[in-house]
Amino acid sequence: MKNLKWFYLTNVIGMIVIFLGATISVAQSSGPTQATPPAITIEALSPDANVRSAPAIAPDNVIGQIQPTETYAALGRYFEWVLIEYLPSPNQRAWVFSGVVRFHGGTIENLPNIDPSSIPPILPTATSLPPTLEANTVEAVIPTQEIIPVASPLPASLPTFTPVAITPTPVVFSEIEGPVLVIPEEEVERRVNAVKLVYSQPITLLNGEQVILLDPVTVGFAIDEEALRAEINPSLRFSILNTIITADYSPELLDAYIEDLALRYRVPAEVIFDANTLTFQVQTVGQKLDTETLRQQITTALFSPFPIGRTITMNFLPDPKPDVSVLREAILTYFNRYGIFYDSLDSVVSVYVEDLATGESTGIQSHVLHSATSTAKIGVIANYFRYVYQLPSQEIIYRMLAAIICSSNADANILMNITGNGDDLAGLRMTTDTFCRAGAGNTRVDHHFFIGPAGEGAVPVNYYDPAGAPMCSVSSPLEPAPSFPIDEGIQTTAADMGHFLSEIYACATQGEGLATYFPSEITQEECGYMLEILRGTNFSHMIELGVPPTVEVAHKVGYAAQAAADAGIVFSPNGDYVITIYMWDERLGNFDNYALSRWTVMGEVSRIVYNFFNPDAQLLMPQTPLNPNGGAACVLPSSPEEASLININAGRFDENGEPLPTACYDWPNCRPFDNWGRSE
Repeated sequence: MKNLKWFYLTNVIGMIVIFLGATISVAQSSGPTQATPPAITIEALSPDANVRSAPAIAPDNVIGQIQPTETYAALGRYFEWVLIEYLPSPNQRAWVFSGVVRFHGGTIENLPNIDPSSIPPILPTATSLPPTLEANTVEAVIPTQEIIPVASPLPASLPTFTPVAITPTPVVFSEIEGPVLVIPEEEVERRVNAVKLVYSQPITLLNGEQVILLDPVTVGFAIDEEALRAEINPSLRFSILNTIITADYSPELLDAYIEDLALRYRVPAEVIFDANTLTFQVQTVGQKLDTETLRQQITTALFSPFPIGRTITMNFLPDPKPDVSVLREAILTYFNRYGIFYDSLDSVVSVYVEDLATGESTGIQSHVLHSATSTAKIGVIANYFRYVYQLPSQEIIYRMLAAIICSSNADANILMNITGNGDDLAGLRMTTDTFCRAGAGNTRVDHHFFIGPAGEGAVPVNYYDPAGAPMCSVSSPLEPAPSFPIDEGIQTTAADMGHFLSEIYACATQGEGLATYFPSEITQEECGYMLEILRGTNFSHMIELGVPPTVEVAHKVGYAAQAAADAGIVFSPNGDYVITIYMWDERLGNFDNYALSRWTVMGEVSRIVYNFFNPDAQLLMPQTPLNPNGGAACVLPSSPEEASLININAGRFDENGEPLPTACYDWPNCRPFDNWGRSE
């Protein structure tokens, strides 16, 4: 009863204040004419709609209430809040939520945008509503018909309101007892559009004084409008801040956006390359974007209706890695310092390096054609998984290991024959097509790998005839280089093979890469098998010599008269990367001292690349090869039943990396272990 009397008294005082204010206002006006009424006015949709000192819902900022049939000049807007002329306020201004008022002479969209900070503070006065009445005040009710004020006597009891518990968001959410009301369709659309407008505001990314605006559409953000309409309940007051939205976005588009930011705002470290030790001395540590934190921040901000919740300060982490252009210059410095001819009439060297975390790459003559030699067998096993859908038998697994780890030409030819369903030439063309469709357009496997002179023994006379694979329609432009002989039937570039390896890696680690190029043919699991097979190469030369013995390398070596190559993926502590090296030299033989010196050059290039990626754990000296006279003898399980695609060392090595007594050492000879050919 006390609250009811106070309600009466407050309203009477309010009416007196309004009446006196109006009288004073009229008395102060002068002149024969009166001001032109504002173009847009508002009135309350239901009794006792709150007006506030700020455009936010808080328990201490209510400065009064407005009623239906009372009109007030609308001066501007801030999102869904309307600034009105309100004489009882100390500065004759007040804020009211657009969802509780009806507009005359226009809509909220016709009002100018106003920055609340540009308006003098509106302080609540001593006449603010008592707490008991504030708690039971309705913020918005949409009536089904016009509400006509009823004169006294008052009803025996006032309607009751049940506010929900206060959440961390300063929003009051009340429910009205009574019949369910129906909201006009145009009002539903207005509310839907109001919510969409708030969530379409750009997300602000701050990088120092730089401001970056992210349009939610860029990352595929979209609100489910049907679900939103279902959330608009006529028995609850409407508030954008309280409206639960169902929305979605594209993680792929978000990742692409963040990757672009990371590339643009990375500050590389400043380093000096020491050509004597092939190491890098960091002068200034760089910085890189904290992509994981930013991904979480943007995901959260997309679903926040508050401007402060849609503002993100970008965080950066220390980055000791320099720009990739430094790596290229370091390799060239090494070549020049030690008299290694990489673009002469006697010798051509091509190098390609790709950072698998960022996609950045660099190279030296990386688009020059070379004999692919046995590195082309990487495509042979990929092609098998593309065309043969059944799990490979133990016999086939063993042939894959023999083709990659032991570089068996015969087994590689048999795998292509199987994919061609018994047609040798078809298998060759299919292998070339797999390279082509995966982006390695300059790579070809157009004849069989050599297993003996044509026409001798079991080798048919026409065994090495070209398969006639068509030229790839999409290929990278070739670089000019000194003319040198290559095997045009089995050819590639350093960039081509490096790209193909990166696609295997992306497929195995993220389900992308080859799985994207061949969505119904190659799976992520199969790409994992490919990497595992490549991990089995234990050549102990070329790329392997340039990394610590504890670092894994998945690679394929190749060599022939006048040619040597190594193409692989290094799983280094500070990041995985691709490295491919192709060399033509007219003095190269299979296993003479000059050939070993060229293999050592490849190992030193590998060490430069490793030190570039790992400046805090550099390799000061190259590894010593297991076999001083060539590559390490190949080790395979003694029988196909022991071959594994998930543990490549099964049946091969013990935990110390030594051949098992039961393994086949120096396959296919399977002779007793001789300590890798080293003298005791």
